[in-house]
Amino acid sequence: MTIEGVGDLIDAEEHDPSLWTEQIEQLEELDRALGQVSDKAASAFLCHRVEGCSYADIAGRMGVSVSMVEKYISSVLAELRQARL
Repeated sequence: MTIEGVGDLIDAEEHDPSLWTEQIEQLEELDRALGQVSDKAASAFLCHRVEGCSYADIAGRMGVSVSMVEKYISSVLAELRQARL
């Protein structure tokens, strides 16, 4: 995930401009965290959090166990927690 398209995500009529900086910072933090984990972990996290996929669905798509999906998502969450320290 990159942040090049952030401008397209923020519509001035629907969002409070005072929140833009915070939203951009959160997207940058997520981008950095995803850059620190494997591609599979990043894909699993985005599928779950953005697309709403269940762990079982992700496991089936990726050809791994549900336990592995849990580990992938946990690794991203750990990076996000570390980034906020």
